Amino acid sequence: MKFLSYLKRTTSSGEYIPEIDGLRFFAISSVVFFHLNGFVSNKFFNNTNNSQNNFFSFGNYGVELFFIISAFILSRPFFIKPPTKEVLGNYFIRRLTRLEPTYFINITIATLLLIATSQYPFKELFPHYLSSLFYLHGPIYGGNHIINTVVWSLEIEVQFYILMPIITLLFKKPVIIRRIFFLILGFTPIF
Repeated sequence: MKFLSYLKRTTSSGEYIPEIDGLRFFAISSVVFFHLNGFVSNKFFNNTNNSQNNFFSFGNYGVELFFIISAFILSRPFFIKPPTKEVLGNYFIRRLTRLEPTYFINITIATLLLIATSQYPFKELFPHYLSSLFYLHGPIYGGNHIINTVVWSLEIEVQFYILMPIITLLFKKPVIIRRIFFLILGFTPIF
């Protein structure tokens, strides 16, 4: 059983919620099976409709489950302790150091490969590259990400990272301010 102790997650706050890891496993599994189902249906059955009519076709909801988990995990500390400048600074540094280095390397290498293989000219690809570096490709271009299609969810996560402290601060305000904010948000176009 000592082997299982190596699988235990260590969190920065020292608080560990094993059910969250169970939900993460379910989300990961459903996304993997969703994509595997589509690949198998197209490759071996030459049928894209087959991938839409079975249990695994609902695996795309794993991404939404990840978003829900992120909302819970990210908002929890702000509800326990009010966000101060130090707490916010640590929060943003942790988010940046966790995502940014690998994301930057991935987007840069993918861009260089697309240019090297002559799939896109530099002049056409560079604006997409810049918008990707700032996690704004989806809001600016509104379509599929041409450099790396799977990073659309990271863009949403990062935008959420920025909004989360603001949203949690709203819950400390009077009800009327919260209602006005969410009313305005309800009429705001979604990226």
